[in-house]
Amino acid sequence: MTPDLGGQIQRAMLDRAAASAAIAWIVIAIGVGLWASEVKRRRFWIWFLLSFVTGPVAWYLIFSRLGIAVPVSVRITCPKCQKLTRSDMPRCVRCRAFIDDSSRHRAGDLARQAATMVFTARRLLGTTRRAVDAARQDPKPRSGR
Repeated sequence: MTPDLGGQIQRAMLDRAAASAAIAWIVIAIGVGLWASEVKRRRFWIWFLLSFVTGPVAWYLIFSRLGIAVPVSVRITCPKCQKLTRSDMPRCVRCRAFIDDSSRHRAGDLARQAATMVFTARRLLGTTRRAVDAARQDPKPRSGR
């Protein structure tokens, strides 16, 4: 009897597809757990296990339905939208307005300092470049006074 070569190939392909799907499922579950912990401020292991068991149901919940968790210990009211937000974040989780004006001013101060440093560096480089060009064009050495 001849072995069923087509059936063996088909089984091997199905085994590979199942293994690839299982690996993808686990990687997506890890990604959902990381997204839940880093972006939504929720517990990694709970969302990893929920995603591993339920799959697309957990994915739908974490990506589109659930907001950022606001525990009682860090709960404050946003001055702009009047909804609960986290005090440990510089911006409101809902309207993205700055919670504390000092955060906004600090960012503006840093931007002004960076712009000043860039302007000063460009000016110094320009002055140096002009001095080098002038020295190349004038072959006579200048004597000190």
